[in-house]
Amino acid sequence: MNQRRVLVALAVCAFLALCWIPTGLLLASGFVADGSPTLAHLKALFVDPVNGAYDPRVVGLLRNTMIIGVGAAFASTLLALPAAWLLARTRLPGSGLFGFLLMAPLIVPPYVHGIAITQFLWDLGKAEWLVRAGITLPELGGHVGAIVLLTVSLFPMALLLCAKGFRGVDGNAEDAAVLARGPWSAFLRVSIPLALPSILAGFLFVFVFAVSEFGIPDFLSFAYPQIAARQVFATEIFMQFSKARNSELAAVSSLPLVLIVGVAAYALLRLETREDRVGRGVMAVEPRTRELGRWKPVALAYLGLLVTTTAVVPLAQLVHWAFRDGPNGRFAEMRSAFRDAGADIGRSFLLALGAALLMVVIATPLAHAFERARSSQVRMRLALFAFLPIAFPAMLLTIGEIRMWNRIPGPVYDSVALVLLTYVARFLPLAFLNLRAGIRGFDAAQEDAARLSGRSYLSILVRVVGPGIAPTLASAVLIGFVLSMRELDSVAILPRGSDTLPMRVYSMVHTVREPVVASLCLVLVAASAVPLLVWRYVLGKRVRVL
Repeated sequence: MNQRRVLVALAVCAFLALCWIPTGLLLASGFVADGSPTLAHLKALFVDPVNGAYDPRVVGLLRNTMIIGVGAAFASTLLALPAAWLLARTRLPGSGLFGFLLMAPLIVPPYVHGIAITQFLWDLGKAEWLVRAGITLPELGGHVGAIVLLTVSLFPMALLLCAKGFRGVDGNAEDAAVLARGPWSAFLRVSIPLALPSILAGFLFVFVFAVSEFGIPDFLSFAYPQIAARQVFATEIFMQFSKARNSELAAVSSLPLVLIVGVAAYALLRLETREDRVGRGVMAVEPRTRELGRWKPVALAYLGLLVTTTAVVPLAQLVHWAFRDGPNGRFAEMRSAFRDAGADIGRSFLLALGAALLMVVIATPLAHAFERARSSQVRMRLALFAFLPIAFPAMLLTIGEIRMWNRIPGPVYDSVALVLLTYVARFLPLAFLNLRAGIRGFDAAQEDAARLSGRSYLSILVRVVGPGIAPTLASAVLIGFVLSMRELDSVAILPRGSDTLPMRVYSMVHTVREPVVASLCLVLVAASAVPLLVWRYVLGKRVRVL
């Protein structure tokens, strides 16, 4: 067996061990009892345990999950479309800064957005001028609150993919439409249809993450107890495992969510592979950069409003909250937060960085095999194998890891190594997707030349392909780091999950003073932002995504 096959086989084994086997065994356990096949757990979803009557809970979970997921995806795409076109296709002063600031919500965990925005609305509602005017601000509980908070947190995903689509529009077709029909008609009838695959991909990306989100629905049930709780599949899985300690019922409860997200992930993958295969065409040209003229102030105002709403307001509220005067002085709570959480801060940083590096190491051979495969069937099978684990909800994936490692002798189960492996399993599909795009743009002729010179496959990957796709590798590490650093759902039920900064922040929301929570939120955001700021402003690089 040659070296290439060995490395690809090892990557496949890693995907199996981290993603497919733990989750597959957990799902299978939901249909087995005492060594025999059973549908008892599935029936329990639809039967009230008290009176044995039909229980419509699953229908309600499905309805709530779909309303929140579709609502957040639609709102995110609606906000992202004009911003993406302005940043990708027009000349605007400060467009680079706007683009970077609009990515800031990605480094802020969704539940931190929830903490900051709800506190901002509570403080604003107490403003004297609003009280005198008799104006009452709406509360963010229920479906609307979840949609708003998830939109603020996830819309940068839609923005990235919409901008990618607008940059890929055929300039000849667009120019002809502008001359024949005018700019607005050309935008609606040519630019939007040509960018539609990327727009739909952005919609699906937001949907996949929104329907699997646990932190926001759980936080809203605490922040607005007077509003009827909107339970979703993610919170149901959490309750079945953490409270009832019933992993089998938790596995069966997740099946509708796995199917929903699986269909969305498959559609997303088909869109991505179709776009890669079709491209712009041989005769296509780069689209023209447009001048806005008198509409420039309107465009700047829109981008400024987006930045203010999604980045400035949450971060300013956290700063105001953290440095509020307290009984022990203005900075006492922050010093206390640093002192108590110092170990968790360093541990979370190292775990996130280690997980991001491991993701890239595992995903690179498989992404390279995908891009260099000649058979379309092999390519699709590899893509499905590597990307479909994104359909596994974080809670389900984590329960699977717990069950598997609890049965394997060794120190992993009781150590932070399980946290690291769970991070890797959670975001490994995204590393594959990102690296695949970078390898696709690398000239395969350089690999052929290195192969003819006698270099091994590993040497070619490390010394030829690696330097050639260095920006993509660095971006993949940064994205994996940021997503791991902010991840709550995967650590909420891990034995050592409480030793991470996200879990410490989330658990403190219910128990300690506001300045402590705000201080730790700022630390979490700052720790995620530092590598991105260094990469962007010290090294002058851009993060390449998808």
